[in-house]
Amino acid sequence: MSLCLVIACMVTSWIFLHRWGQRNKSGPKTWPLVGAAIEQLTNFDRMHDWLVEYLYNSRTVVVPMPFTTYTYIADPINVEYVLKTNFSNYPKGETYHSYMEVLLGDGIFNSDGELWRKQRKTASFEFASKNLRDFSTVVFKEYSLKLFNILSQASFKDQQVDMQELLMRMTLDSICKVGFGVEIGTLAPELPENHFAKAFDTANIIVTLRFIDPLWKLKKFLNIGSEALLGKSIKVVNDFTYSVIRRRKAELLEAQKSPTNNNKVKHDILSRFIEISDDPDSKETEKSLRDIVLNFVIAGRDTTATTLTWAIYMIMMNENVAEKLYSELQELEKESAEATNTSLHQYDTEDFSSFNERVTQFAGLLNYDSLGKLHYLHAVITETLRLYPAVPQDPKGVLEDDMLPNGTKVKAGGMVTYVPYSMGRMEYNWGSDAASFKPERWLKDGVFQNASPFKFTAFQAGPRICLGKDSAYLQMKMAMAILCRFYKFHLVPNHPVKYRMMTILSMAHGLKIRSTAPVSRRNLHTVTGDHLSVMEDVKGKEIIDEAPIDNKVSDEMESEENAIKKKYGGLLPKKIPLISKDHERAFFDSADWALGKQKGQKPKGPLEALRPKLQPTPHQQPRARRMAYSSGDTEDSETDNNESPDDQACASAVDNTNLKDDGVSDGCYSSTYWYYTMLSVRRMFREHIIRRGRWYIRRLYSWFFNLLMQSYWEEMEDRKVKVYDKLSEKAEKVLEIGIGTGPNMRYYAARNSNVTLYGLDPNPKMKKYARKSATKAGLKTKNFRFKLGVGEAIPLKDNSVDAVVATLVLCSVSDVTQTLKEIKRVLRPKGVFIFLEHVAAKDGSFFKRLQKLLDPLQQRLADGCHLTRNTRECILEAGFSGGVEVETYSMYSFPWITRPHIYGLAYN
Repeated sequence: MSLCLVIACMVTSWIFLHRWGQRNKSGPKTWPLVGAAIEQLTNFDRMHDWLVEYLYNSRTVVVPMPFTTYTYIADPINVEYVLKTNFSNYPKGETYHSYMEVLLGDGIFNSDGELWRKQRKTASFEFASKNLRDFSTVVFKEYSLKLFNILSQASFKDQQVDMQELLMRMTLDSICKVGFGVEIGTLAPELPENHFAKAFDTANIIVTLRFIDPLWKLKKFLNIGSEALLGKSIKVVNDFTYSVIRRRKAELLEAQKSPTNNNKVKHDILSRFIEISDDPDSKETEKSLRDIVLNFVIAGRDTTATTLTWAIYMIMMNENVAEKLYSELQELEKESAEATNTSLHQYDTEDFSSFNERVTQFAGLLNYDSLGKLHYLHAVITETLRLYPAVPQDPKGVLEDDMLPNGTKVKAGGMVTYVPYSMGRMEYNWGSDAASFKPERWLKDGVFQNASPFKFTAFQAGPRICLGKDSAYLQMKMAMAILCRFYKFHLVPNHPVKYRMMTILSMAHGLKIRSTAPVSRRNLHTVTGDHLSVMEDVKGKEIIDEAPIDNKVSDEMESEENAIKKKYGGLLPKKIPLISKDHERAFFDSADWALGKQKGQKPKGPLEALRPKLQPTPHQQPRARRMAYSSGDTEDSETDNNESPDDQACASAVDNTNLKDDGVSDGCYSSTYWYYTMLSVRRMFREHIIRRGRWYIRRLYSWFFNLLMQSYWEEMEDRKVKVYDKLSEKAEKVLEIGIGTGPNMRYYAARNSNVTLYGLDPNPKMKKYARKSATKAGLKTKNFRFKLGVGEAIPLKDNSVDAVVATLVLCSVSDVTQTLKEIKRVLRPKGVFIFLEHVAAKDGSFFKRLQKLLDPLQQRLADGCHLTRNTRECILEAGFSGGVEVETYSMYSFPWITRPHIYGLAYN
């Protein structure tokens, strides 16, 4: 016993001294053994902005990790030293190669030495070829017009589209045609499902996670978790890639037999690599060609499509930029038509045929030389790349111990990462307006001027500078010219815009837009509806930039916005949270209810320390966690006496693009936030938790849990969209179990504002907030009915609703079987039960054993949530006569212990 006490004291002293030694340290705080892994992991989904915060005050940040040390740099002097001056000491390195090998193999982006030089030499020769340039121009124009036709169809039907998805299809088709000489047709009018792109993106995410996951090699060895999914994704990727290679080799062989076809098949890059290979049919050659193909895919598809997506978003957010770009395109059209004696067709924006004829005519005027005259468009794209570089950070290995020009020492075996995302936002690189979107910074007397490649690093610099830079600009300018000349874009209201943590800076939820022909350019590219874009200055203060509704902004709002901008200067885009101010107030009022505050009494207790300083972490809390809130208090049963039976349920159809609330989070990562959090927790423990422990856990669990689960809710968002999209538009009455403050109202109101919705929740204080959310989402007040109760005893009549929705509820109810019986009872014949739940892992698996071990603790700390509940079997055995459709999938965000999930439909 005494020995254990001595060891405990020694360990505690060690940790204390370690932490004490960092009290004045500017970089991330570290812990013994794990380094800064904890802080990096908790900030993984916002890592780029996390680095901005540190690099703003220190141009170099050292981040120790369990098995290596990362040194992040944003000073052009250090960047030039790494990328050029001492290039040989900073290769990709074995560490980076091991992370990315499963996806990129030994391709040009993941190789060093002679192998890299050989690939670069061949690719350099091809990119310098005029034949490839002319061929690329024709292909880029062809697929830009195909994209435009799809937008035209959507515009004439007033439909929204995911612009990022369409651009990914366009660039994939283009790179396959230019790079590999094959037509794959993903941009066909019917938009066929693209299994390769989905698998490629999944693999990209998982290999990125390897950089902070110290157990990935163990998971790979055991073939479990994310590494198991990675293996399945890579199989899909390889099947597609090898099919492209074999198809191209067959076409080359056919061309050799028929000399008349020879000219048709030799413009692409893959053909060149096949021709110079010693044995094209060997497995080693096919593997090498596979690596080359995938490296060119990530270069030609992902980077270009991502940049175009962010460029369109920034144009929508900056009306003055849109006006100037439109004027430049009009002027080019006029000059080109006069130079070629072309008579421009008149067109009617309401006539699909004449409109597209004029677009095709304009595209015919575009070529390599004419696109070179679009200096402002070039500046718009470059400014987008400055703030949203396609590759936000690029790590390099360290071969030998070295010292950077600013005096930072780096050790052999470590990693040095230059960070284009941060470099573009640093005032010491770009001046006081560094965070502003300002294409004019690239122009001098109307002519584009380049910046140092060690300052603007979107295309790398030094010996590894991007070979496809000119080709990328050519495609982006071609697409932007055709799209922005004839269309203005509107962001779908409440659509969340934030990046996804991948090697490429893509948008996590795509870019949902509507496009309209420009009847008037005065209001071009403005956002309709209440869209909130959360920005923060480099010192961590958040600002809300709210787009006007129909361009009408009161003088008071304008003056307030100007005052904010004057006070904070540059703005930095930050991830957009999914929680509103109403939900914040709901949290505090619900907590006051838990504390016993009643009928106008002043709030008391430690929450008052929190109220003025912070609000809950972004993303809605799961409604299931509030299912156990009910007590003997039957205040306000919420059953209106004058309601008819037919008014006691509801249904809806959901547009799968309105994904977020319109709220913001205020200072979630500041030191003030943590100071008040810890102060309040201490007071709460002293004053209340000892006395009312379980009472508090039930009411405050969701808020504290959300501090750790932000990435979980973001990953869950896409699944929830699919769940709500299953609701039939014919459904008239829907019941949602665990409605809470109504964070899901936006799903119901998106398609049908006349839907009648019943929300069941055991917390009576949720009523006013749920009603407010319903009104804000566009639901009519008379069509929303709040019901006080639990799933085991639903206060509705038999056969009274068309659909029941439950997301993350059945894991926490006291009796799953009884809840399912109640759901069947209230459902009408042919009604549907739509569910999304986390479930127990497979019997005998490691995860199942771990879940059993942690389940008792989970139930006590997580408000009754069960880790080992076999919800899938319960639903299958519940007796839904119409059958059950269920899909199993895995979630890889924290908490990993709840990884297995299901969603589906059960028909009554």
